[in-house]
Amino acid sequence: MDAEWKMYFSRYPMVTTTELDKLNDKTGTMTVPEVVYGNNRLYVINQKANFFMEFAPVDALALSAFAKREELLKSKATPDMTTEKKFNLIDVIPKTIKVKEAEHWKDKDFDKVRDFKQVEIISDWTYTSPYKGSIFYLNS
Repeated sequence: MDAEWKMYFSRYPMVTTTELDKLNDKTGTMTVPEVVYGNNRLYVINQKANFFMEFAPVDALALSAFAKREELLKSKATPDMTTEKKFNLIDVIPKTIKVKEAEHWKDKDFDKVRDFKQVEIISDWTYTSPYKGSIFYLNS
């Protein structure tokens, strides 16, 4: 690797159950994985290029929530928007993953099922995320 590029990372243990509860509130997802290394980060820095990129597990997890995705998708690049903000917009949404049996259950009539409740799906059940890291300038 070119000496101008530097990488730093952290190695923390998985989050505690208390932190996991807070994480669930913060991300806006239906659930969170049972094991999350949410305090870890990867930083890629090039001082000469004024470039700083961060990869954060919680940010990636949060974008598996459909509401957060929609919020960023609605943000279109505008001439007055900073380059930094333009870099961090979402431009690709991953395809929804479906299990093989999903088609079989899709057209089922649940009217006769006792105590059936339709659940609003607010996040990707596989935690698939359009997250690609966050880019910043070192000096503004």
